[in-house]
Amino acid sequence: MRDLNFTAIDVETANSDPGSICQIGLAVVRQGKLANTFVSLVDPGTDFNPRNTMIHKITVDHVAGEPRFAEVFPRALEIFGEHAIASHTLFDRNALGIACEQADLKMVEADWVDTAAVARARWPQRFGRSGYGLKAVAKAFGIEFRHHDAGEDARVCAEILIRACKETGLTLEDWFSRPKPPRKRPEFAGKKVRRDGDPAGPLFGMAVVFTGDLSVPREEAADIAHGLGLCVKGSVSRKVSLLVVGSSGGRRPEWPEKSSKQLRAETLISEGHDMIVMSETDFFRLVREYSA
Repeated sequence: MRDLNFTAIDVETANSDPGSICQIGLAVVRQGKLANTFVSLVDPGTDFNPRNTMIHKITVDHVAGEPRFAEVFPRALEIFGEHAIASHTLFDRNALGIACEQADLKMVEADWVDTAAVARARWPQRFGRSGYGLKAVAKAFGIEFRHHDAGEDARVCAEILIRACKETGLTLEDWFSRPKPPRKRPEFAGKKVRRDGDPAGPLFGMAVVFTGDLSVPREEAADIAHGLGLCVKGSVSRKVSLLVVGSSGGRRPEWPEKSSKQLRAETLISEGHDMIVMSETDFFRLVREYSA
């Protein structure tokens, strides 16, 4: 385990904009052991959505007087070093990339490890098809933590990767180079905009719903989501993990004229369901991140 060196990262956001980072947490692993942690509140310079605050408990008062992302990120870069970066799913990587763009900063260049994908591959009976969210994996291994605290989430992410490497004897390079199962053609499930997720996709086990006008045909968006492993559904329910909002019928969650799908999603989120609402632009940015 002496060659197991990486930094786990997690962020919390103020609203539906992935770049609205209001907290960043790092867990530094050197020679297979947790060596250092870093957590900082960040003033995103934007409004807080009550839904986000309900999840992570961070308010505009908490970040008053805290540094902006452009000040915090250089300090984080000193911690990253020349090592790999881990996050539980790559939503955090997407958020970090958007925040860097908005702050006119260069995104950190490193190999990224998705610990959700690692959990699925290492423990397929437990997490292969579903239940590989950070909270569920931590519970399965008896790891206690405060969920949606960026520092705590980063620590758990690091513990998952350490455990997987110890149990398998695989290095980080092995996880990067593991062969992927062959892609399957999209399977149609009734309406054309519905798809089964590709088991080889990095987000297999999660479900997505599209709402509003998209810049591409709905069928094309569904095919792209299928390639990511996402099951494309026609309506919002507790089985849905992601709602992608087009240019009308919802726009951003804080904008008016929301679609019935978005209103349903907001209701479920207010009841504690862990669902992410993002714009079409951010969805395709996520697609590019996973395809890189």
